[in-house]
Amino acid sequence: MNIPALETQITQLQEQIALLKRREHNPMNIQELERQLNQMQEQVAKLKKEQEAPQPQFNHQAEEDFSNALNEMSNIFSKAVKDLKQDQNQDIILASTVVGVCPGKDGKFAGGQATVTCYSIEDFREENLATAMDVFSNPRRINIIKNLITAPLTASEITQKTGLVGGQLYHHLGILENANLIEKSAEKYSAPETTQLMLGGLMALTGGMRFVQTEEANNGLPA
Repeated sequence: MNIPALETQITQLQEQIALLKRREHNPMNIQELERQLNQMQEQVAKLKKEQEAPQPQFNHQAEEDFSNALNEMSNIFSKAVKDLKQDQNQDIILASTVVGVCPGKDGKFAGGQATVTCYSIEDFREENLATAMDVFSNPRRINIIKNLITAPLTASEITQKTGLVGGQLYHHLGILENANLIEKSAEKYSAPETTQLMLGGLMALTGGMRFVQTEEANNGLPA
């Protein structure tokens, strides 16, 4: 509800309370209305404070620089695939790379990239793909990873944040440990930067992939 609508309701409620007091109605009813009035006034004050807070300035130049960097990276990658194809004299049905950057534990940014080149459809190995995807197929495991990216946690702290307990919790922790997505040191679990990069890469591939048209792609080469 917006501020003008709330202020209108506050005025109406104040008038109703004043009328009830003049007619000497049940004090309990008046107290309840006054409680509602205080809640509305607090809500209006909070909304006004939020509106007065300085809004972050969007850096359009940074967005343009990022877009240009994506285009440049895509063109470089396309040329590299073209050169590889000519050098090995065989078809390439897919060349894909994922590049990510995230804040590291030391406060500096950590970056990583993963690249795959497929020369035939048989390079898509069902068991390998299914095993890799299975780790991320359970929302509870994603939730664990998200919390461990934020900070190292003990098993009891993970329980508090996720609601997973006992064998259920340790089942998911075991799967994530075996996949090298989380680590355990002393009593605390943590997620390395590589896991954050991998999770971001999956998000890009499954929901936010941005397709960039490149000069090489226009010539029929993979982008």
